Amino acid sequence: MFYWYDYFLVFFVLVTSVLIGIYFGCFGTKQSTVKEYLSGGKQMKIFPIALSVTVSHFSGITLIAVPADVYKYGAFYVFTCLSAVLLVIAAMYVYYPVLFKGDYSSIYEYLEVRFNRKIRLLSSFLYILYENLLLPVVVYTPALALSVVTGINVHLIVLLLCGTCVFYTAVGGLRTVIWTDIFQFVVVMVAFLTVCGEGINSAGGISSVWNKSVSGKRFDIFDFDPNPTKKDSFWICTVGLAVRFLFYICLSQSSVQKYMSLSTLRRCRWSLSLSGLCWCVVNICAVSVGLIIYANYHNCDPVMDKKITKNDQIVAYYVQQVAKKIPGISGLFMAALLSSAISTLSSSLNSLSGVIYHDFVRKFSKKSFTEKTSVTIMKVIVVIEGIWCTSMIFVIQYLGEILPLAIAITGLIDGPSLGLYTLGICFPQVDSTSAFYGTIGGVIFVSAIYFPSIYYKQKQVFVFPAKELRVSGCNVTNHTFYMASKYSNSFHENFTSNSYNVEGLDVIKSTTKLDDFSANQTFFFFRISYAYYCLLGALVTIILGLIVTYIRKCKTKSRADHARPANLPLLVK
Repeated sequence: MFYWYDYFLVFFVLVTSVLIGIYFGCFGTKQSTVKEYLSGGKQMKIFPIALSVTVSHFSGITLIAVPADVYKYGAFYVFTCLSAVLLVIAAMYVYYPVLFKGDYSSIYEYLEVRFNRKIRLLSSFLYILYENLLLPVVVYTPALALSVVTGINVHLIVLLLCGTCVFYTAVGGLRTVIWTDIFQFVVVMVAFLTVCGEGINSAGGISSVWNKSVSGKRFDIFDFDPNPTKKDSFWICTVGLAVRFLFYICLSQSSVQKYMSLSTLRRCRWSLSLSGLCWCVVNICAVSVGLIIYANYHNCDPVMDKKITKNDQIVAYYVQQVAKKIPGISGLFMAALLSSAISTLSSSLNSLSGVIYHDFVRKFSKKSFTEKTSVTIMKVIVVIEGIWCTSMIFVIQYLGEILPLAIAITGLIDGPSLGLYTLGICFPQVDSTSAFYGTIGGVIFVSAIYFPSIYYKQKQVFVFPAKELRVSGCNVTNHTFYMASKYSNSFHENFTSNSYNVEGLDVIKSTTKLDDFSANQTFFFFRISYAYYCLLGALVTIILGLIVTYIRKCKTKSRADHARPANLPLLVK
């Protein structure tokens, strides 16, 4: 139940964010120029940028979806700390040196210089599509949680959330985005630490959490099987997610825009290192919350006990239980959720306004705009994007669990985009035509995998098995249990018990034979883990780009040979 002080904490976070926006929008330089609005005049500091990129990355998805995923499937997500090391090294020594050397204001400006304007427009369009697919998921996550604990309609919460974020982003520009991110990071960490502390205490201490997690097989994560059709493994979480996060940190305009607001490459590298460290801390906290929740519900799963209807609601439900012991904790955690969501949303809205203005509005406009008019146009773009994000919630709520959905959706776009940038930076022989066809091929390939996969999952042809879920501590009355098969990518069935304490059904497992239906009959690529979508998109784009380059060179050489007179010898250098 939400009390007045819980509402106050949520209200305090929203109002503070708005006031920061008003301050930077109405005082000082007032964000009156395009450079000031989008890059803070290239005078930003190392630590604020590091925190801003971190908090805008993890969003509500990390606070809600990651602990829920750990609770149900195990602590595989902890391997993302290794992913952070790999991507930071790549960012420091492969991608950002190129951007700083050319002093590019955006990654798309680099692509126009490296290839041509058509490639720039293609990449810009893919980024806009990427953000417009992801942002509704980012907003829906905390809205769903807040709806669970308050009873307020989720669509009203989304409207309030987007409205607040659109206002302060449009008014204050990048400086507002960064300083609200810092404030929101503090809120998130306080909430994380408070929930972890009380959760550990209620579970019986750290040793109790550890022992229950071990006995529940939540630490059975050292799976080195290279099979890409599993939901999680060491390789999937390390390599697959590293490539996906590489795109976000190195090539997503919302992150590039922040790092390029620093004055030198040396400062950028320091900020990248701090971002990687902060990212590891936040991810470890998220994994810890998932394990703590399992330790508290290890003998009575709330979904099976019908306390909640979806696994994604388990964090909000747990916080409600903790709130009974510590007044205000529910409001604090909901404030943290809202903070993480609007930090991501504000960063994306700010970068989207710049990309749409520079690459489409200004490029296709026949007249030039003054600085004041340009800033006004970008503010209007922020408002339009906010309206789109709000309306898309009606679709997102029917598409399944949040974490796989978010990673899979972004894999459609960020993989081919990463492949395109890599072709430009690492393969100087690739021209614009080859890069264009490679990128289009990458998008088509990943889409051809993703949409059939979504279809089969919606039809429940195959599901990923959860770790064991116990019900011996529940008083069960005519409950319908979700039965996770021990077979990878198998099916689910319903099992109804009578009215009694379920002593003999301590661990819920399926006993139906796989012969009834085999998900392995589904085409292999449709069963590949969502975490590999980005990697596949990047590889296909690079390979196709190199193949087209080779074919074009062979054709050019063939035409040259046919054009040469037969009596002239070949010239050897």
